[in-house]
Amino acid sequence: MPYLVAFRFRSVQPPHEPQESLHRANRRLSESAIRDRPETDRTRLKPASVVEIDFRRMGSGTRDRDELHRRALTLEYATIGWNIGEAVLTVSLGAVAASLALIGFGTVSVIEVFASSVVVWHLLPGHEGNSSGRTRRALRLTAGAFGALAVVLAVLAIRDLATGRVASESPWGIAYLAVTAFVMFALASKKRRTAESLGSAPLQSEAQMTFLDGVLSTATLVGLGLNAYAGWWWADPLAALLVAIAAANEARVNWLEADDFAPDSE
Repeated sequence: MPYLVAFRFRSVQPPHEPQESLHRANRRLSESAIRDRPETDRTRLKPASVVEIDFRRMGSGTRDRDELHRRALTLEYATIGWNIGEAVLTVSLGAVAASLALIGFGTVSVIEVFASSVVVWHLLPGHEGNSSGRTRRALRLTAGAFGALAVVLAVLAIRDLATGRVASESPWGIAYLAVTAFVMFALASKKRRTAESLGSAPLQSEAQMTFLDGVLSTATLVGLGLNAYAGWWWADPLAALLVAIAAANEARVNWLEADDFAPDSE
């Protein structure tokens, strides 16, 4: 038995026209379709099935996704800018003071710049952002960045634990760590929400690295406080070692998650 399918195009409704007028127009469209059919067909038709197409919502969805892409890129550019400044500052100070700890902290910033650059590459306009092969490669690169971060932090933490090195308690350094923690946690939160809306696995993974950067800054602040008030000099390197373990786990998770995306030709 044949079926009648009537299409409702909501975009044709003028802004000032009441919703009732639209319903009446759609009803007339269905009745007209039945009336125009031959008599033998009209008696065999079942009630109309209405397929409603709202072009305004379709356009709005595209605009929303474009806005999410722009927001994600803005967040990544902000992260890259912050970490480049941090890397230049800490590596320069470390070279002047012959401090491996400062140079190591700058190395961490360079790794984070790389991870953010991977996400920018994945999201750049003109590319198929949700391509399976592209996402797989981005996750593998992010996993590599997490692995490098874990190695650098573990080496620095073990060295400090072995030598008994105590972190500097400069007021400027403490203030900088506090600001860094605030900025990184704020960026990580915004990245996670944006990644969930976009369905972007690489952005979600990189948000976790930004979060770990905030955790590292906070742990260093807590370590300085514990050393100053309780003499626990080992608190800072121990916290860094725990962050290294978390980074190593993220590397494993991202590498395995990449296997869920089949390689393809781009």
